[in-house]
Amino acid sequence: MRALRACAALLALAACNEDTPMPPVGAWVLQSDPSITLEVDAEFNFYGQGPCNRYFGRFEVVDTGLRSGLIGATLMACPNLDQEFA
Repeated sequence: MRALRACAALLALAACNEDTPMPPVGAWVLQSDPSITLEVDAEFNFYGQGPCNRYFGRFEVVDTGLRSGLIGATLMACPNLDQEFA
């Protein structure tokens, strides 16, 4: 969960501009754990991989931050499940 918050903060910083809001399109990997990823497309969708499960959702730029709708995720069990909940 901490990794997901860090990714959200990265999105918020990248989305801060005074012009028409543009999503920070690209792909990122958490340096401390390369199995954790985040990808953002031009339609304001995000998706990625946690230590065990995939997640996905949509966001919009509002004022100086981001607003996310519902976030979906798979519910698979794996040996790294404790990292998933952390």
